[in-house]
Amino acid sequence: MSLLAAASLGCVLGQPRHKAKTPVAATAPVVASAAAKPLPSCTEAPNVEAASWPATPVVALTPTEIDPPTTASSASPEVAPGTPVIASAGAPALKYAALDGASCLAELKKRGVPFTPASASTGVETPIRFAGKIRSVDVHGLEPPAKRPTSVWEIVDCRLALAIDDFAQILAKHDVVEAIHMSMYRPPPKGFKGKPARHDAALAIDLGVLVKKDGTKLRVLEDWHGGIGTKTCGKGAGPWPATKEALEIRQILCDAAEAQLFNVVLTPNYNKPHANHFHLEVTRGVKWFLVH
Repeated sequence: MSLLAAASLGCVLGQPRHKAKTPVAATAPVVASAAAKPLPSCTEAPNVEAASWPATPVVALTPTEIDPPTTASSASPEVAPGTPVIASAGAPALKYAALDGASCLAELKKRGVPFTPASASTGVETPIRFAGKIRSVDVHGLEPPAKRPTSVWEIVDCRLALAIDDFAQILAKHDVVEAIHMSMYRPPPKGFKGKPARHDAALAIDLGVLVKKDGTKLRVLEDWHGGIGTKTCGKGAGPWPATKEALEIRQILCDAAEAQLFNVVLTPNYNKPHANHFHLEVTRGVKWFLVH
């Protein structure tokens, strides 16, 4: 899928949320669809490095955003930003979510994904840990290397691991060698009685920084160049200003969304708590996907 250079509004009055670093063929911002959510006033997110990210960022989906999806195509211009749509029958996210534990682990082994079983973890059906690079990409969190083999944040359900393996193929095409996340598993709070999902079930990853072979870093916080309520992928979507880094990180994200590797793809366009990361999630028991 080719990334359109058309830019999304950064905030009201079309003011960009970020300053350009290396302008490339930038176009004028486009007017957001009337169906899009109202844009907030311009407020810069704090310019923090990965080391100061919160260990447990707030991630929330409202019922209206995960209940009955439209039957319209995800590429339809009539679909408002953040509207769930029916996934295609062959969507990887649906396939992985439906696997039982034994079948999932067998698929990981067949692909040669390096992993070790993780100890029993509350809410996680098939917990594992990555034990090496995935498609030449080192997927890891913020803690020092010595702590990662026992870190709770590095536990991942097998089904999300399969989606990450697919995603790593996209990353490798962009010479990405490191994918730095905030967390995958976040243990449910004591007394939790609901059905574990998302981070509670180790079925979501919060991705913040991609490091390329030449040392270039693509940071969600600094390089996304979007605006809350604006369209994330497809016709009329794109970063503003359209820097080289912004175009590439948008292309990576939208390629994964187009391939339907994850049921839920949330970006800084969704809300302020997602200003510094992509929330990528495999959701069990649903037939839709959401990109925002």
